[in-house]
Order: sequence, then structure tokens, then C-alpha cells
Amino acid sequence: MTARRFLATSASIFFAAAGVLSSTRSHAESEKTFGNYVVHYSAISTTQLQPAIAKQYGIERSSNKGLLNISVEQKSETSHTIVADITADAGDLTGHNKPIRMRETSENGDIDYLGEFDIDSAGTYVFTVKVSPPGQAKPFVVKFTQDLVVD
Repeated sequence: MTARRFLATSASIFFAAAGVLSSTRSHAESEKTFGNYVVHYSAISTTQLQPAIAKQYGIERSSNKGLLNISVEQKSETSHTIVADITADAGDLTGHNKPIRMRETSENGDIDYLGEFDIDSAGTYVFTVKVSPPGQAKPFVVKFTQDLVVD
């Protein structure tokens, strides 16, 4: 998946709610490069999803639920997303972590991994994601923070 395709996919999944796309995209989506791989990641409150998008992906819209999206791109002449083993957890700044059950989705040949998690209270959440593409001896580790609110 190219970065442009990831942004388009993430935008359609995450920021389809009116007014959210332009103000949120720049700080809600990020990527990290590991050699020939790029891991794209983002986390939002599920209230930012349009009801139709949430229904399509079987995601509960709630101010107490968050959504983690991971995509792994293999760089080549025809960059594309790949299947990978993904594990993730979310925690607070004090180190209390809970695992996130990730599930693979595929649309038009692009592969994404989605995982819902509880938002217990407003604040900064710390995410640790381990990505293991086929044939990689050690997983790539992405750690990032995201401020989330409870409405």
C-alpha cells in the first residue's frame, strides 16, 4: 500500500465523520520505516466513525471505545500491503497495559489490521505494536502515544 493509499483508506475508515478529516488527519496518522517495510498506524475514538463505516467493519461506536489501525507496506516498485503477525497493547502513562485483539481486514487487495480497545478515561494512551512480516526473525516495534477523550 502506498502512503497515499493508506491515507485514503484510513481517511475513509477513521475520519469519514464530517469536519474531522481536515483537522485530524495530520496528527492522527503516522508511520515508521524498518528497512524495506513501512508500518502505518493510528488510534482514534470510535465516535469519530460514521455509523455506516462502523457497521461495515463491525465496530462499536462509543465514547468509551477506541480503534487502532495498523497497515504494513513492503516497499518495492509496486509497493503493497502485506500480511503480518500483529500484536498490540494500550496502556496509560503509569504502565498499566491491556492487550488489543487485532483482526485482519482486506478491501480491494489492501490489508489492514483493526483492534478495538477500552477508553477508561480521558488522557494519554501509550500503544506498543509488534509487527512480524513473514521471514523476519525479530518483530518491528512501534511505540506511540495518542490523547483520547471520553465524551
